[in-house]
Amino acid sequence: MRPISCLLVDDERHARHLIRKQISACPELQLLGEADGMASARIAIDSVQPEVVFLDIGLRDGDGIDLARMPRLQVPLWVFVSAYEQRAIHAFDVAACDFLTKPVKAERFQETLRRLVARLRPDMTPPPHPVAQPASGSLPPPAPTPPVFVMAGSAGRFLALEDILWIQADRNDTRVRLAGGEELLVRQGIGEWLRSLPSTTFIRVDRSVVVHVRRILHAQIGARHARVQFDADAESLSLGRPAASRLLAALKRLGVHYD
Repeated sequence: MRPISCLLVDDERHARHLIRKQISACPELQLLGEADGMASARIAIDSVQPEVVFLDIGLRDGDGIDLARMPRLQVPLWVFVSAYEQRAIHAFDVAACDFLTKPVKAERFQETLRRLVARLRPDMTPPPHPVAQPASGSLPPPAPTPPVFVMAGSAGRFLALEDILWIQADRNDTRVRLAGGEELLVRQGIGEWLRSLPSTTFIRVDRSVVVHVRRILHAQIGARHARVQFDADAESLSLGRPAASRLLAALKRLGVHYD
């Protein structure tokens, strides 16, 4: 299966070098060319017709957001890059696939790669999440993870993964329960969440529910259903018996037992 074709646009040579190294380390990606400004980027996009453009927002000759808004440019996916996290809101206004904050860390770039593969090559085997080895009788120590950017209604925001208690499908969207009782309606499906969440801490217990196993306080299993209580939420999550059985089996595989 052919790799995903990419173009890199940044007016800083060192910044291009760093992202070029990230792209070159991924066999799923193929870098077709580079540009250092608005004018050269327009020419390059028309010439090589990439599937993805890694685009710095702050270019010397203009704003990358304005480039992405040009109607005649046919780019399936934009990945914006900036040293300023607050620009993420503007990036997602033009349907960005992802937003990377400089300096881009290798672990964060791998998350972007998984999203690109899921969107453009769903039949391609996605790059694996790095998995820590669990200590006997306990969950593996959590690896540092960056916040995820989501669209909740018409607004974008960053969510820390450790604040997510569970995720439940709601048609094409998902309802996300956060520590403290807040619930968000997020404009992405369960499948997209699973491609970006660490599988050692987020477990899919049925087709419509994903739970954060590190935040479970206890689970009460009845004859027909179960209730799962999380450590930072007064409200419990109700699961059917099959889902509860899958959850407990997953916890057992991780070496953790709940009564």
